[in-house]
Amino acid sequence: MMYRNRLRPAYAIPATLALSACAGPVHVQRLSGADAFHPDSYAFVDPSPNGSEIEVSARRVVASALAAKGFMQSATPHYIVDLAVSERAGRVSLYAPDPAPLSGHTDLAPRHPFSGLCRDSAVRLALLFTDRVTGHAVTGVRSGQLRCAQGLAEILPKLADAALADALR
Repeated sequence: MMYRNRLRPAYAIPATLALSACAGPVHVQRLSGADAFHPDSYAFVDPSPNGSEIEVSARRVVASALAAKGFMQSATPHYIVDLAVSERAGRVSLYAPDPAPLSGHTDLAPRHPFSGLCRDSAVRLALLFTDRVTGHAVTGVRSGQLRCAQGLAEILPKLADAALADALR
């Protein structure tokens, strides 16, 4: 009896480590692009009046990532940045035939190996940079990651960094 009680904590450690690693790779997809895209001044599209907590968090994280890449917020920006963020069940597939850069097909996500231990979800971040003067979409990029136990505070910075790295290459 005493032997069994000593083994229970030994099982808890691998289970905790397995759940903490429950995040898939970050997938990045360039939606449109231009060769002359470079860090400059920007402003976000006005937020929706009913902005969710995830949208507010994403704006804060993207602003920080943009600053780290050399972008500056401005009242008269070169780029207008449109941001879309979503979180959905990991096994849901979405399809929008609209040709707009922030829409499109999202593939059915594979089951995560630990999905029996927790409910997996997919977090997606899309950024569209538009030239303020011409109104031309300069570049658009979307990043996403399956998650199980990681919080949004851990995933959103990864998504923002991956999206901007792809947009600026």
